[in-house]
Amino acid sequence: MLHNFGGTLGMHGSSEKVNKDISHAQSKANNSMVGVGITPEGINQNYVMYALALERGWEKDQYNLTEWFNLYSDSRYGTHTHYLHQAWQLLRRSVYSYNGLKKIHGKYIIARRPSIHLDDSMWYNISDIYEAWSHILKSKCDIPHSHINEYEHDLVDITRQYLQIKFGQLYKKMIDAFKKRNYVEFEDLTDTMLTILFDLENILSTNKAFLLGNWIGGSHSLSTNVREKLIFEFNARNQITLWGPNGEIADYATKQWSGVVEDYFYPRWKLFFDYLRYCLHKTQPINLTLITNDILILVEIPFNYQRKIYPTIPRGNAYQTSKKIFLKW
Repeated sequence: MLHNFGGTLGMHGSSEKVNKDISHAQSKANNSMVGVGITPEGINQNYVMYALALERGWEKDQYNLTEWFNLYSDSRYGTHTHYLHQAWQLLRRSVYSYNGLKKIHGKYIIARRPSIHLDDSMWYNISDIYEAWSHILKSKCDIPHSHINEYEHDLVDITRQYLQIKFGQLYKKMIDAFKKRNYVEFEDLTDTMLTILFDLENILSTNKAFLLGNWIGGSHSLSTNVREKLIFEFNARNQITLWGPNGEIADYATKQWSGVVEDYFYPRWKLFFDYLRYCLHKTQPINLTLITNDILILVEIPFNYQRKIYPTIPRGNAYQTSKKIFLKW
């Protein structure tokens, strides 16, 4: 199973396909299959898919995925609760039900270089994510202390997922308002989209797994002198943004992390909105080459050479922050 490219974040998976295709491969004539494996280009996300694929290899018959997802929930959180079962069944039927051929990995509007031609891959209803999120919030009191880290990680992740989807929905409306020259709606939508980026930065900052500071700190720990420290930090920043001097494979390994959102995603989108606003009010045609170059020169390259120190310890309370964002949206 090659599930991810670049370790990008975003809930997705093909649980039914993984479940069925292993049996299909085993039943083929002259079958020489001896096991199941994963190609881990980036595995620090969607843990349920890796657990399913590797565990599934031990069984000849297909799993009852309803039962398996409930058992996964029990194991991950150390408790057996109706709310968590409901949450994971909603996730199973939505984000983990993909059955297409498109390579989705990381190609989410919020994490891509702004343009007027972006497309989001959605095969499920955002209401399912919102409902699953509500069930996870309700289960807080049932989580034993021994599994609170897993719970908080997933709470941050589903909050991030909802905000990511909401941003994509508003993007389409914003582009439509721009094309129709609806000034009021354009301003309202762009303000709301920037607010989503602000909320995304806040929720990500509450969990160690979503902090840019740890990634940069890891690069520093490998250096043996000042020159190496500068080179290693540049490479760490470049890999998760431009991946090349001029963005040869930009956003290939993009990360929805605290620090990246604040100093990379946010300024990119703000600059893009400012450019569209100028075109709207001056009745100027859009020059995509110009805005892409400005984003590269004014935001992306400078971020790669920054030396800003980012936190390595979470700030704020994940549950309280998530609940506040839930009630807001």
